[in-house]
Amino acid sequence: MITLPKALVDKFNDWLGREAVDTKRHGEYRKWLRYYLDFCHKYGHGYLDKQSLGLFTEKLKDKGQRSSQIEEASCVRFTDIVSMVIMSEWTRKSENACAGFNSMST
Repeated sequence: MITLPKALVDKFNDWLGREAVDTKRHGEYRKWLRYYLDFCHKYGHGYLDKQSLGLFTEKLKDKGQRSSQIEEASCVRFTDIVSMVIMSEWTRKSENACAGFNSMST
């Protein structure tokens, strides 16, 4: 099982708060995110590919997960969250690069 990067966990926690997910269920949602990313990694599916979610839910069905669990997993918008983290990391790196450039040009 993969370990979630801190940046991803932090962004995911922000998303849980914005979506007003009951705090008692945060652990379950983090579990589904970890399972989804592990699934994508193991089977070579793109994390940001919206079709990956369908393949993930099919795999859950094949493994005998209850329909309520599959529905819960489907509610977590994995691709949006992973995309958010990638963009925030790219933005942070770009800002750092620009700050370095600006300090050199003065």
